Amino acid sequence: TRARFKQVIDPEDFYLHQRFMREEIPGLFNLEFNKGIWEQGHVCPKAIDEQILLVTLNKRNHGKEHRYHDYFIDSNTFHWQSQNRSSPANSSGQKIINHETEGSNVHLFVRKHKMAGKKAAPFVYLGQVSYQKHTGAEPMNVVWKMSEGLSKSLLTEFVR
Repeated sequence: TRARFKQVIDPEDFYLHQRFMREEIPGLFNLEFNKGIWEQGHVCPKAIDEQILLVTLNKRNHGKEHRYHDYFIDSNTFHWQSQNRSSPANSSGQKIINHETEGSNVHLFVRKHKMAGKKAAPFVYLGQVSYQKHTGAEPMNVVWKMSEGLSKSLLTEFVR
């Protein structure tokens, strides 16, 4: 039944623009939460051929070495800065650059702040993104094209 249903409606469509706590995100991919893996910003689970970007836009409370420069260029384009060890020459950078030719989908989850009051803030699922270009190394500055643009309310939430 799920296979027939997926042919008609992709379950990811139901998740689009929905909010998820970090611990809930692995379940969307039929995976289990492992804090060591899912506390990173670029998750590449071995069990599936998917990549997940978990981005917090406001990094004021992050350590200086973790203040990556992530922002929306417009409602359809996102600038993401990789971890400091990623470069076009290593496997991490190659996974990003070649995700489409290797058949790996990249999913973008974004939140404005790390905390909402005294609790962790949820991430908003913004759908799949595709690599457009990059500059630099360690970290790489990557431009992603979003498969679904931001709604006006999300654009206001994330940009202002």
